[in-house]
Amino acid sequence: MNSADRSVTLIDQALRRRFSFLDMPPDARVLAAWLEAHPPKEWEAFGQQVLHLFEALNERLAADFGPRCQVGDSYFIVPDLDDGRLRAVWEHHVRPILEEYAGGQPARLAPYQIDALLHRKPRRTTIASF
Repeated sequence: MNSADRSVTLIDQALRRRFSFLDMPPDARVLAAWLEAHPPKEWEAFGQQVLHLFEALNERLAADFGPRCQVGDSYFIVPDLDDGRLRAVWEHHVRPILEEYAGGQPARLAPYQIDALLHRKPRRTTIASF
């Protein structure tokens, strides 16, 4: 462990001694409720696609990196969500998280392309199912 890593570890330990932490895993039901209350301006099924993207992303992340390495629902709770804003969220918020999880190994990011995840078959939640 180099000195920078050691410093980060010491800061992390100090923060954990002084603050309590609440585990809040990503929740597709929260996103589904928000999308229902604030329907995206895109085509009718766009909200459902966003929900499926969120679920596909987190299923893959949990399988590849573990359950603590997922992306929260709040990243997708965006007023007036449309395809352009979704892609901006992906590029400016989600992708940097994915790059961090991949640890500087770009090949590990190949399955995390937005278009591939958008068209992956959904497994669970629908907007009206909560």
